[in-house]
Amino acid sequence: MATIRMNGRSKGRNTHVDTSLQPIEIDSGKGTKGLGVLLIIFSLIFGGIPTFILVSSIFNGTFKPEMLPILLFTFIGTGMFFGGLASLFYKKRVAINDNRVKISIKSIFGDKEFNEHLNNYKGIRNYSEYHSGGKNSPSYTLYINQLLHMSDKKLNIKLDVQRNSENGMRVLWETHCRNLNLPGLTGELGAEIETISVARSENNNGGMGLMLKSDFKSLHIAQGQKKESLEWLKNCILSSIAR
Repeated sequence: MATIRMNGRSKGRNTHVDTSLQPIEIDSGKGTKGLGVLLIIFSLIFGGIPTFILVSSIFNGTFKPEMLPILLFTFIGTGMFFGGLASLFYKKRVAINDNRVKISIKSIFGDKEFNEHLNNYKGIRNYSEYHSGGKNSPSYTLYINQLLHMSDKKLNIKLDVQRNSENGMRVLWETHCRNLNLPGLTGELGAEIETISVARSENNNGGMGLMLKSDFKSLHIAQGQKKESLEWLKNCILSSIAR
């Protein structure tokens, strides 16, 4: 059994899932605690203090209609508070075994479980994400191999994530396609192009490898030409006998 623990909420961290050993368990761990705590503290300051002033004015009889815009701070602060709680308690676990994908998600909004057949996934998508970074951090690019669901994006599963380097991602991509018996996909989300088929072809070392779409096209052309050549040879022989 392959067990992988990673923080699925953080950006820029390299992760790799070994799909050759099943059952596969992917534990994304808890949400970003530090971010959650900061959001909660900031929400109490940003929304709590203005709200306290507004409520105090009502009880003191000093409230004026011009003070109503203060409620905007209350609404934003409340949203940030619940966002912090969600980040603190979020947890996602994935198990892949026997062509089944089981996903359990725990959050402050309740627990959810999904049980999907592997056939409900389009394939393994290979793509990249550009992140602009922040004020004090440089921009970076994430290279990702993702198990892509047919219709529900929350059931997508990132198998590999590398920061600023795509070295080895192609090999990992092809390996996942073989191990999970799914096609390889590229392109924008929602408009993916199947570029790798799970069909095998013999390589120069006598082993088996993935066959590109272009290889299939060439193979079909070659088979068609061979068939036409045999038909031509047959006609020549029949013509000679008739003479």
